[in-house]
Amino acid sequence: MSNKITLENNREFLKSLKNAKDEADIEQAYKRIFQKRYIDDIQNATMNRPYGSDGYLRSGEIVFVLRMLMEFKKGTSLIDLSTRARIIAQVVYYLKRFEQDAKELPNVIFSGDEEEMFIVYAPVLYQYLKEDYDWSIAPSDAPYKNLDLLEKLHNDPNLSSFVFDINTPKFNMNEVLDSIDSLVSKDGKMYKIKVYEANVRIVFDEYIRMIFSNERKVKMGLNPEKDPQLLVSIFIQSILGEKEIYPVPSKKNTLHLLGGTEIKLDTTAFIAFFSRYERKYTIEEKDILVAIADQLIEETSRRFSGDFWTPTVWANRANDIIDEIVGENWRNDYVVWDPACGTKNLTRDYQFNKLYSSTIHQEELDMSTRYNKESVNFRFDFLNDDIDVNPDSDVYKLKMPKQLFNDLRNDKPIVFFANPPYGTANNAGAKGTSKKSIAQTKMNKIMKNNKMGSSSQQLYAQFFYRVLKLKKDFNLSRIYIAFFSKTQFLTGGRYWEGFEKDIFLNFHLEKGILFNAGEFTDVSDMWAVTFGVYKSREVIEKNFKKKFNYSVEELSENGIKKIQDKTIHMINQNEFLSEWLRDPNKSRRDLKKMPYPQFSSAFNVNESKSHSGRMLSNSFGYMVTVANNIYKSQRDVFILSGSAFMGHGLSVTSENFERVVVTFASRKSVKHSWINDMDNFKKPDVSSIDSSEWEEFVEDCMIYSLFHIGASYQTSLSNVEYQGDFYDIGNEWFFMSYQDIKRLAQQYYINETEEQLRFVKKERIVYNRIANTVLSYEAQGVYDRAVMLLKASFKHRYLANQEYPEWNVKNWDAGFYQVYKMIEKYNISDLERFRSAFLILEEKIERRVYRFGMLTK
Repeated sequence: MSNKITLENNREFLKSLKNAKDEADIEQAYKRIFQKRYIDDIQNATMNRPYGSDGYLRSGEIVFVLRMLMEFKKGTSLIDLSTRARIIAQVVYYLKRFEQDAKELPNVIFSGDEEEMFIVYAPVLYQYLKEDYDWSIAPSDAPYKNLDLLEKLHNDPNLSSFVFDINTPKFNMNEVLDSIDSLVSKDGKMYKIKVYEANVRIVFDEYIRMIFSNERKVKMGLNPEKDPQLLVSIFIQSILGEKEIYPVPSKKNTLHLLGGTEIKLDTTAFIAFFSRYERKYTIEEKDILVAIADQLIEETSRRFSGDFWTPTVWANRANDIIDEIVGENWRNDYVVWDPACGTKNLTRDYQFNKLYSSTIHQEELDMSTRYNKESVNFRFDFLNDDIDVNPDSDVYKLKMPKQLFNDLRNDKPIVFFANPPYGTANNAGAKGTSKKSIAQTKMNKIMKNNKMGSSSQQLYAQFFYRVLKLKKDFNLSRIYIAFFSKTQFLTGGRYWEGFEKDIFLNFHLEKGILFNAGEFTDVSDMWAVTFGVYKSREVIEKNFKKKFNYSVEELSENGIKKIQDKTIHMINQNEFLSEWLRDPNKSRRDLKKMPYPQFSSAFNVNESKSHSGRMLSNSFGYMVTVANNIYKSQRDVFILSGSAFMGHGLSVTSENFERVVVTFASRKSVKHSWINDMDNFKKPDVSSIDSSEWEEFVEDCMIYSLFHIGASYQTSLSNVEYQGDFYDIGNEWFFMSYQDIKRLAQQYYINETEEQLRFVKKERIVYNRIANTVLSYEAQGVYDRAVMLLKASFKHRYLANQEYPEWNVKNWDAGFYQVYKMIEKYNISDLERFRSAFLILEEKIERRVYRFGMLTK
C-alpha cells in the first residue's frame, strides 16, 4: 500500500532540490517525499539509518514489502555510469552488513542528488555477497579499496535500468515511485522496465554505450555520429516492439531492419539490452515516444546539421496562425509541402487534403508512417534534388512525386510549411567538428551566382530561396511560406542585403511571432526564434516596408501568452553604427610599420603570423568591434592600448576618438535579452540632437569607456616580448595627471614609479580631455570613485608587482583594469560604491541610445 504524491507535493519537492545547499538538504527533500508516499498512515512503516547508511525504509504488507536502502549525493552526475558504480560498491558493503547480522536484505536501492536519481533491483546485487572480498572495509571506502568489485559493477547492465533526470519537462516524482513499486511484486519477479519521457534519454544513452561503443569487438554497420536517424529509428522501433527488427538467425551479428535491409552489430548485446524493457505501449504512449525520437535525432546530430525539433505546443501555435492568415480551410484548399518534415511534428495532429512530407532521411519517414497517412511521403533533399525543375522538365527524371510536379505546373495554391535547419558552413560543432560541408548545397551555389553573398551559407536562407526559385520557375501566383527561422535575416546589413531584397520584393510578412529558442530542447535560451507567414505579392514591390511587427510570446502554465510587441527594423549597411564609426579614417592607408605586439588579451600577446590587427600611424589604441548587433556586443567589443591579434576592429586616433567611445559605450551599455539579441545599432543623427545634450553624451561615453571592468583593457606595459624584440606600450587612456601619480609614488615610496616620472612633462591624451571638460553628475561620480580606488591601490603596488609582475602595476600610467586586478586580489574597499555609480551611468547611456534612435524597442 502506498500514497499518491500530489502535483503540489511534486512542486515542493523539486523546489527543495533546487534550493538545496548541501547533501543534508538533499537527503531531507527525498525523505519528505518518501515519508508522504510510504510512511504516513501506513501501519508499521519505518525509516531509519542502519550501519551509518543514509537511510533504510521498510513499508508494506507481509507479501508486498518495500525494503529500500538509500544513498544521497550532491554535485555528482548520476547519469555517469562510473558514479553509479561507485555508489553501488558502497551499497554492496551495506548489504553485506545486513547479511552478516541475519537481517532481511533490502530489495530496492535508491540514490539521488539535486538533478538525477536511479534505482536498482537489489537482488541482482546479491551475487556479489558470495565473493571472497575483504568485507572489513568500511562501506564508504569500498569504491576506492575494492577495485575488482568496482570493475565488475562498471560492466553490470543492471546499473542502467532505472535512471531519471529531474530536468525533464513535466517531470513527476510519481513515475519514479511507481518504478520503485514495480520492482517489488507479490511473486518476487522483477517487472520489465517501461520507458517514459523522464527516462528515455538515459535509456538511449545506455543503448549507445552497450551496443555501439567503440570498444565492442563486433564491427558496426553504422556510425552513430553520421547516421543518427537510423540509430534512433532502431532504438524507438525496437522499444515499441517492431517485429521487422530482429537478429537474423542464420547470420552472425546481423540485424534485420524495416524494408529488408540488414546491418552489422553485436546482436548479443542487442538482445540483452532490449530484453530488459517493456515493449507494450498504448497509442498515446507510442505517440510520446515517437515525438521524442525527433529530439533524440536532434540532440545526436545538431552539431552536424543544425536541425531543431519543433515542440508540439509551438507546432499547434503555428497551425493556428496559418488558420488566421490563410483561412481555416487551408488544409483542404491548399497543397501543403513540408520539405523538412522530420517525424511530422508540424502536421501529425491535423488532416490535410493534399500534404507532401519530405526529408533527406528515410529513417524519419519510417518512424512516422502512422502519422498523416493520407500524405505523400518521400525522401527528398530540398536543397539539392531537382534543383532546376520547371514546367518543361521530364517528370520521369525527377525525384519529386509526379503529383507534386503537376500541382506546381498547374499553379495550385500552395503553403510551404516547415522548420528548416539552422546550420551554417561557418558553425563549429561539439569537439571542434566542422559543419563546413552541410551548407555547401546546389542551392548555395545558385545563391552565390545570384550575388546573395554570405547569406548563402545559412541553411534556413537556402530553404527560403528554394521556395522563391520554385515560385519564379513555375510562375506560381498563390504561395505562402510558413517557416520557423532565426530573426537575423530581417535586421539588414551587407550580409543579408541581396537576400532580403529578393525575398521581400516577392513576399511580405502577414503575421509573425517571436519566442525563446530555449523552448527547443537543449538549445540556448539567449536568442529568439520566429515563426512567420509570408504571402507572395501579386506585383513586385521595390519599396517594400522595412519594419516587421511581431508578437512576443511565451509558454506559461495556462498555455501560450503574449508578453509584448516587438518591431524589427531592417537597417541598410550605410546606416549602421559600425559604418559611422569607420568614416573618419576610412580612406587612410598610413599604417604603422610592422612588427608590433598583437594582443590576445590585456596582458598576453599572440605571436602567430596570421594576425589581423593593423594600427594607423597616430593610433593610441585599438577597439575590437565585431558585427553591429547586441548579441556580439556582449563579448566581442573591447578596447586595448595595442593592436588586437584577432582584428575585427579599428585603430583609435584623435580623428575618431569621439565615435569610438560613443560606439563602445552604446554597444556595451544596452542590456542583452533574447528578444533584442539580433537588433542592429543605427548611427546617431547628430544634427537632430541638441548640441549640449550630445556633448554630454560623448563625455559620458568617454568615462564609461575608461572604466568598464569587462572590456576596458587599456593598459601600460613594459618589456613586452614579441617576435624576438621588446616593446613598451604606453597608456594614452590614462585618466589622472602624472603629477598626482608622482605624489602617490612618493607617499608610498614606490621608487620605480617615481623614477619613470623623472622626465615626464606631458599629460596623457585622455586626461587632457578630462581636465578640460565639465563632466555630468553621473560621469563625475564614476570618475571620482575610480580615482579613490586607484589611490587606495598604491599601498598594495609594491607587493602586487612582486607577486604579479605581468600586471605591470609599477607603471605610472597603469590603467583601471590593472588597478582592478589589485582591487580584486587585495580586497580593496569601495568597489561596490564604484559599481553602483557605474551602473547609474550605464543606465543613463542606455536610455539615450534608445532616445537618439540608435536602437528601437
